[in-house]
Amino acid sequence: MKRFFTSWVFAACCAAMLGSCSDDKYDDSAIRQEIENIKSEIAAMKTQISSLKTLVEALDRHKFITDCTQQSDGSYTVKFSDGTWISIRDGKDGSDGKDGADAPAIGIARNGDGVYCWTLGGTFILDDRGAAIPVAGRDGADGEDGATPTINGDGYWEIGGKPILDADGKPIKAVGRDGKDGKDGKDGKDGDSFFEKVEQNEDEVIFTLANGETIVIPKAKEVNFFFDRTSLTLKYGMTERVAVTQKGVESFAVTKPDGWRVSLAENTLTVTAPAKENVFAERNGEISVVAIGATATIVAKLRVTVTDEILDGAGAGSSRWETWN
Repeated sequence: MKRFFTSWVFAACCAAMLGSCSDDKYDDSAIRQEIENIKSEIAAMKTQISSLKTLVEALDRHKFITDCTQQSDGSYTVKFSDGTWISIRDGKDGSDGKDGADAPAIGIARNGDGVYCWTLGGTFILDDRGAAIPVAGRDGADGEDGATPTINGDGYWEIGGKPILDADGKPIKAVGRDGKDGKDGKDGKDGDSFFEKVEQNEDEVIFTLANGETIVIPKAKEVNFFFDRTSLTLKYGMTERVAVTQKGVESFAVTKPDGWRVSLAENTLTVTAPAKENVFAERNGEISVVAIGATATIVAKLRVTVTDEILDGAGAGSSRWETWN
């Protein structure tokens, strides 16, 4: 941040020279603290930008939120279905902690095609072709990330390695000149200017940005499917009903041995063994149910065998017979 801190260093040197003419030693702690505050502010903004980009990518790539927990310091830890996670703070108690008046805020907004694009001071940041720069992949293309605003070593905004310029063609600072208009709120020193609030219910998490835009990401729903037994032995032509426990299943597919009849309705799997006269039927095999949910796919298997032997004992099958037509 060589040029960025030039004015601070110059001021400190002048103050030190004036102080050397008096009996009191000059105290530069205030300047040093201000410099540290600026460094912290820049680091926080970089983190906010990264979190915002991750949220938009999660939305575009149809990820789910597996956990959203508010920590003791007021921040939210958000975990996604692909294993990634972010930590953000909302701005409920930080409304007085915005950037200085001389520093336009980075944000996002939907363009005419409904794609989230980067903005600076409420105006779209444009690429060399004059098009708004998307937060995620251009036109939603997987694997093609949009350029991301960042802060260079001198404290100015840049994107794609190029400085972001104002209407006069001058680089734009990432923080206010003196920061006086950007002091932290009493209770909101950690509030993120990007996020106004975070809300959640049983189905989704709603992120409201400072400009009123909302990003809504669904929560991952639990998916379960299993039988109450692992194997089943039936006499020829016998029908047995197997209890099923399932949750969050949206669709399913069933495979079975040749000659067997299988149907799944609600929480019951109905299995009918083949007739003895059916020489093409398989005498044993496996019934498989592929249960598909929003966030997971589960395969449940049931081993089946048909026999002439007298059956008894739990799980051997019922005495109900069904005649094949």
